[in-house]
Amino acid sequence: MNNHTLRAFYKGTCFPLILKNLSEGEWKACCKNWDDFIVDTMKDGISFKDIGDYATEQMDGFAKWLNNIQKEHPEWRTNPERNELERLCLTQFGMDLKKVQVLWYGDVYTLLKLKRIQNDDMNGWLGMSKIGNGVDVW
Repeated sequence: MNNHTLRAFYKGTCFPLILKNLSEGEWKACCKNWDDFIVDTMKDGISFKDIGDYATEQMDGFAKWLNNIQKEHPEWRTNPERNELERLCLTQFGMDLKKVQVLWYGDVYTLLKLKRIQNDDMNGWLGMSKIGNGVDVW
């Protein structure tokens, strides 16, 4: 799974930075962390419905924000200006770019896990792995 990249989509919007060179072990660790978050949140008395509602509300806000940015900077759909995106994340959310990216990927994972979205053309994962001289898309 080396040379593996992963994009996370929500309502047709992709986070502008992708996870690159992700190993299978790293991906499994991410999934375990997100699963643990769901379980810990439920232990605190929060229902699946409330977890899903919160993740949906957060993702709706992120997606609206990203769509507005991409209207102003269409070139960022394929080549985001990282320093400017970092500044915008800090200004809008009070979080650095990495934290917003982790939340985006984690929320997509959570919404898929809770069956609030389907892994389809508009939501979920698009993974690509380099195999020899070719690319496997999954």
